[in-house]
Amino acid sequence: MRTPVLAALLLFAGSDRSQHSAEAHSAKASDPIAALIDRHFEAQWAAAKIVPAKLANDYEFFRRLSLDVLGRLPKPDEVKAFVADPSPKKRAEAVDRMLASD
Repeated sequence: MRTPVLAALLLFAGSDRSQHSAEAHSAKASDPIAALIDRHFEAQWAAAKIVPAKLANDYEFFRRLSLDVLGRLPKPDEVKAFVADPSPKKRAEAVDRMLASD
């Protein structure tokens, strides 16, 4: 099911909560829904004494996103374009683009 919650969870799964990357921090500061979801997960992790995994690199993130949302591996030209994109919002934009696709 394609919903904004799924998109938020996908972004959360690909972000680094232990080191708060610039992208994660800016997304958290600008999106109150993402911040609410982050606080919920962080509280659960703290209660269970779980340390989240490190930030997935762009290749890993895009591959996982494509498999989870589109059900297929990304094409080589899609990966190259994503990795070459200098935008700090490229992960959020990729999620939105894939969720909007047929």
